[in-house]
Amino acid sequence: MQKYILGLLCCIPFLKLQSQCDVQTKIGSDQTMYFYLASELFFYTETKSLRGNVTTDKQNYFLRFYPKPFPSKEEDKKLNSDVKITLTNDSVIFLENFDVEYRSRDTSLSLMYLIPLKMVPLFTKNDIKNVKIDLGDNEGPRNYGFVLHKAALREQLNCLKDIK
Repeated sequence: MQKYILGLLCCIPFLKLQSQCDVQTKIGSDQTMYFYLASELFFYTETKSLRGNVTTDKQNYFLRFYPKPFPSKEEDKKLNSDVKITLTNDSVIFLENFDVEYRSRDTSLSLMYLIPLKMVPLFTKNDIKNVKIDLGDNEGPRNYGFVLHKAALREQLNCLKDIK
């Protein structure tokens, strides 16, 4: 009986590791297969929030953010500005805008930024401390201090690096 209990206890850390790397797939509008993990909540107040995740097409890595509130599609805002990211080692990085997508009948906005391959090691070793996103509205660039799930993007990137 003790052998069975010991065997079960040894499996628990493995099951937790597997659940953290629950990779999902999606086919993009250009027929590219994207691999990603569920988005996490990083910042939340009564007036604004920021969710995000890491996505890959096996050749490139992207940070995807879901800010709220966001300008409506009808406002015809140019949402193509770069994002400013401050890491926990105090490095400041600017990532190039890759894609903007209004989803679910314009109830969600997704901003995707390309992570240059030479910067992937920085993101796998450091958490994000702050993100500054310009949504082109009257509020100006918004600062989101990562308060919740600070290590999520680093962990997701490490999971996605192992995809074959």
